[in-house]
Amino acid sequence: RGNAMLVGVGGSGKQSLTRIAAYAAGMDCKQIEITRGYGVNEFREDIKEYMLTAGVGNKPLVFMFTDSQIVVEDMLEDINNMLNSGEIPNHFPADEKDRICGDMVPLLKKMGIPETRDNCWGQFVLNVRDNMHMVLCMSPVGDALRIRCRKFPSLINCCTIDWFMSWPKSALISVAERFLGGLELPNEEYRAGLIEMCSIVHKSVENMSVIFFEKLRRKVYTTPKSFLDLIGLYTSMLGNLRQNIDVKREQMTVGVQKLNETNDIVASLKDDLSKLEPVLKQKGEETEKLLQQVAVDQAAADEVKEKVGQEAAVVGKQAAE
Repeated sequence: RGNAMLVGVGGSGKQSLTRIAAYAAGMDCKQIEITRGYGVNEFREDIKEYMLTAGVGNKPLVFMFTDSQIVVEDMLEDINNMLNSGEIPNHFPADEKDRICGDMVPLLKKMGIPETRDNCWGQFVLNVRDNMHMVLCMSPVGDALRIRCRKFPSLINCCTIDWFMSWPKSALISVAERFLGGLELPNEEYRAGLIEMCSIVHKSVENMSVIFFEKLRRKVYTTPKSFLDLIGLYTSMLGNLRQNIDVKREQMTVGVQKLNETNDIVASLKDDLSKLEPVLKQKGEETEKLLQQVAVDQAAADEVKEKVGQEAAVVGKQAAE
């Protein structure tokens, strides 16, 4: 038999630790699911289901309840009653109570207890207290926890209180080594420096939050979740940068390949031109000779044209006479 209240800011690992502990103990970890319109009646129906599992089914379970699931304060009053006495007053109507007592008869026979109604109900409540372990995950931020503990004393009297403090530097380094151990880096010296840097950044933010509170009277909380987010942000940014570098490297590789192909084509064209150069030189000489011959022929044609013109003039004069 035992219940616990875990006190720590959001992201301290309260729920994760509860689930791990429940798994290690071989128990189911139950938790309500807040939906639209969820209220006290729905909460009591869920509690009723867990009580039947623990009481009639005689199966151990862990009921985890967080302060973010407190829709109305009446929920805490029911939890206060459960912690104090193992039941909620007037929770089960008469017919359901009779059914529970009937279901408890075989268990009482096995235990050698008289099967009276009071014994059946008492054993049911006893099973609930023994098998249903309540774990309350609360945040110390603000005055809500202090007020609730004052209004519902069973939260203190009937629970083992575990305070979740900030991680020491050794724990930060150990976690960073776990998450950054498989990261591809140039050498182990870089890895050691990176791990040390993560712990220094996290601790420096914690120290600055104290100064921030002293100057502005405003609290800033850093949690293990913040540290994990820091490592996740670094690995994500590193992965994106490496991906961009790979893309640019591929683009440069393709560009160099195209330049090499172009150089090969230019070299081939130069080779073809060098082979055609004698032919071009010969054709140029032949063309020059042809032009000279054309000039000579043109001069002869001009002389003939001039003679024909003179003769045409003489003939024209004779015809006129």
